[in-house]
Amino acid sequence: MTKLISAEKLAENLPISPKTLYNWAKLREIPHYRLGGRVLFDPEEVETWLQSHKVIPAA
Repeated sequence: MTKLISAEKLAENLPISPKTLYNWAKLREIPHYRLGGRVLFDPEEVETWLQSHKVIPAA
């Protein structure tokens, strides 16, 4: 089982703020879980999501 992490912890590893992560979760832009009023993220699911949003430069 993968450990779920907070927006603050995830933001430490990404160049964005926890506020942005919360906003994306609210808009259902990023995969997340809501447990007891908390917003939590699975790092593996976020990595897959990031890869699906990768932009490859034109040749």
